[in-house]
Amino acid sequence: MKRLLLTGATGLFGTNYLKNNSKFEIISTYNKTVHNRKNFIRLDLRNKKKLKKIIKKLNPDYILHAAALTDVDICEKNKKLAKLINIDVIKYIIDAIKQTKIKLIFLSTDHLFKKKKLFFTERDKKEPLNFYAYSKSKSEDIIKKNHKNHLILRTNFFGWGTKSRKSFSDRILENLRKNKKLHLFDDVYFNPVSINFLCKYLDNLILENKKGTFNISSNEFISKFDFGIMLAKIFKYKKKLIYPIKLRDKNIVKRPNYMCLSNRKIIKTLKISKNELSIFNQILNLKEIK
Repeated sequence: MKRLLLTGATGLFGTNYLKNNSKFEIISTYNKTVHNRKNFIRLDLRNKKKLKKIIKKLNPDYILHAAALTDVDICEKNKKLAKLINIDVIKYIIDAIKQTKIKLIFLSTDHLFKKKKLFFTERDKKEPLNFYAYSKSKSEDIIKKNHKNHLILRTNFFGWGTKSRKSFSDRILENLRKNKKLHLFDDVYFNPVSINFLCKYLDNLILENKKGTFNISSNEFISKFDFGIMLAKIFKYKKKLIYPIKLRDKNIVKRPNYMCLSNRKIIKTLKISKNELSIFNQILNLKEIK
């Protein structure tokens, strides 16, 4: 069984990937959250020397780098920290694996574009609007330039998280369950994918030895408001608790209104049934596995 080194194992993606995966021997890194579990290694990724030493010792076949500072507002307020975690760590990893055959897999974002367009392809020009998006875009560029054996995944996902790591859908359902009002943007469009499907497609890309950049997303674009309404309808909660708001009305860091990613390449590459990537069907699946 091939070995995969996973960073960010205690994050939302990492915890789900560990639950869903049975294809590889996974060695996970963590920093602050204490674990006594097998195959978990405590590591501050900002420690370049220790990171390099551990990678050399483990000699994994793959490094899945999912650790990141993802809070858009924090990234904007503390650019130095965001640069260190989101950009410099990538440089440290690449330095540690240069002249090796290790495949670097990078979890990117759908926040990369500022213009109005539905379904951005992997070839579209990136125009990040905030420092979080810039840091992800810059990391992509560094990887492409310096390590040929790579796999970059652009995505936005939803699904069941943990008590400490809640997803966007978790937060919506939690409010609805408690009969609390919530406000969602009706002018921000995206096409998120279920984290279970994301993990499955990622494994398939690895096993088929695919390289390059792939969007992993749903078929339809939907506003965040309508996504909340769909969740309420399927889970049988009160839709009237959800109120529409505009992005411009919130005093927050600038974000894109259009984040919809074309999934044509991933569907063709993995021969995925288009039905499987329907947002409605994925939310139904989410309800079934709870």
